[in-house]
Amino acid sequence: MASQSNPNHAKASHPEGPTDRHLRAMVDHALAWMPFGGADDQIFLEFGTTPGAFYRRIAIELDRSASLQHLAPRQRKDLHRFCRRKLWHYHRAPRSRASPVGFPT
Repeated sequence: MASQSNPNHAKASHPEGPTDRHLRAMVDHALAWMPFGGADDQIFLEFGTTPGAFYRRIAIELDRSASLQHLAPRQRKDLHRFCRRKLWHYHRAPRSRASPVGFPT
């Protein structure tokens, strides 16, 4: 009965923590830039991770995270496909050493 008397019980039992907000920001970024092929050069600056890790995390979380259940089924499918395509690209891309900023490769 205590849960019925507390209108915030649902919120209290499933609060959105910093991890959920971070994941939603990642998904929002991916969705916004998906029509343009992504904005991979901004991922490290905004999220502190490599593009490969960024897309891998989204692909995994799309299937298991309750915080992403707000996405429409078609949107989930399109985003998952986009992440897989990006991961395939990063897996196939030759590894090269990055040159310091301002120096040609």
